[in-house]
Amino acid sequence: MFGVVICPNCNRPRGVNLSAKKAMCPACGKHIDLKRAKIYFETDSEAELAEAVRKLSEQTSGGLEDSTDFISRKKKKSDESHLNSIYKPSKARDDEDQARILVKELSARTGEFSLEDLCRVIGDEEEAMTLLEKLLSAGIIFEPRPGRYRPV
Repeated sequence: MFGVVICPNCNRPRGVNLSAKKAMCPACGKHIDLKRAKIYFETDSEAELAEAVRKLSEQTSGGLEDSTDFISRKKKKSDESHLNSIYKPSKARDDEDQARILVKELSARTGEFSLEDLCRVIGDEEEAMTLLEKLLSAGIIFEPRPGRYRPV
């Protein structure tokens, strides 16, 4: 019997074997106690499990999968142009929403990003530093390790 749970540490959905007592999250390495975890979906089929994990991942990420698909593919020049188009402060309807989308895009692959990643998107290091300070002070991101940032 298989099931879908959400990791309490990184909040990513995981497919697990429910006959085990614990499962390890491959993204963050935390052990998930399956007796205490909420089971979002149960099935006997691994194919159904994969589909359920994908659907739950889309739901929990806020529906940004279409805009973050480029991260899962191999990096191409067109991908870099997409990264550069993420941050457009003049076109932002709500600055905080735009900042959250930017942070979500930057941290989609590994769950965290660096100042260099932000500079690559924005283009100007000074503006990137200013934005990084604003994101930290607004509580949108935090710094788990020196030089690495994660969304809250």
